[in-house]
Amino acid sequence: HRLGQASSTFRLAVLPMTTRSKIFSTYTIFLLLPLVLVLLTGGYLSASKQTEQRQQQAQALADAVAAQALSTATAALAQNLRSLVESNQQLFAVLDEKMRAGSLSREEAQRLALDGLIAQRIAAQGTLFCLDSQGLILAHANKALTHTHLDADLLSRLRINPPGSIIWHQQGKQPTTLFSKVDFLPWNWTIVASFPLTELSHLFPPQRLAQSLPQATAHEATQPFLLDSSGTFWPPLPAPFAGADQRQLAAEIQQLASQTQGDLPALQHNDQSLNERTLFLQRVEELNLIAGIVVASSHLSQPFTQFYRNCLLIGLPTTLLMLGVVFLLAQRLSAPYARLASALTT
Repeated sequence: HRLGQASSTFRLAVLPMTTRSKIFSTYTIFLLLPLVLVLLTGGYLSASKQTEQRQQQAQALADAVAAQALSTATAALAQNLRSLVESNQQLFAVLDEKMRAGSLSREEAQRLALDGLIAQRIAAQGTLFCLDSQGLILAHANKALTHTHLDADLLSRLRINPPGSIIWHQQGKQPTTLFSKVDFLPWNWTIVASFPLTELSHLFPPQRLAQSLPQATAHEATQPFLLDSSGTFWPPLPAPFAGADQRQLAAEIQQLASQTQGDLPALQHNDQSLNERTLFLQRVEELNLIAGIVVASSHLSQPFTQFYRNCLLIGLPTTLLMLGVVFLLAQRLSAPYARLASALTT
């Protein structure tokens, strides 16, 4: 009898603790733990989304650097072509005046005009030629094209565009070529200058194009650059990239470009100060260059850094506080059982 009474007394004594533990476990597992998991998952997904957006923005900046370099080169080329045809138009006008004054015959004036036209070259591949009103090539640096008719599509575009305009044209598998034209109305001729985009790199050195690039952002978080075929960066990369380090980085980029078809992936590299940098790249095939930006990897991963800091400084103390609240709630809910156990044992 005494043994049974002692056993009953023991069960009543531990009942409050058992009830409190059950209440505490239930609130922790079904309320607190899901809430923490939801907050952690939401924070992680938000950090991942922000990081992805920063990477996309960085790639967009690299694309913009490539576009800026190509735009600068093509704009300068267009101005050169426009100036060239206009200067020849003035030469034709001088010869026409001499013809009208009687010092030159019409045939002599036109022969001098055409000879002077085809004698001029734009770098190695650019040419000047002249058309009559029917699209017949009257003179061309490539003598095989003289007295042949210009491509009908190109001729149509030359006719509908105003004088001094720039026409982009690609015929078949030939490279895209820029054309500029002016009309010489007294003879009903058209003066045309052309230059293939594939030869742009011979006209515009990268150091000149680099002057048009945007400046590095605050604290050099992003640094735009152009990389030429010799492995030289324009402008030179900031201080953490010393000469030897720049040569190694250039070799890595060129190897990546030679092994990759299409768009270039981002490249991670540790500078001499052991800080990781991420390079976002874009080809500029017309200029035989690789454009890109150098971004501090810490800038890209900053959302995750902030997420981990929030977990440590806010999430952990808040979780401990909520555990304390749950414990006090469990103790309060189990209090009636404690009083009942105390009454039964007295």
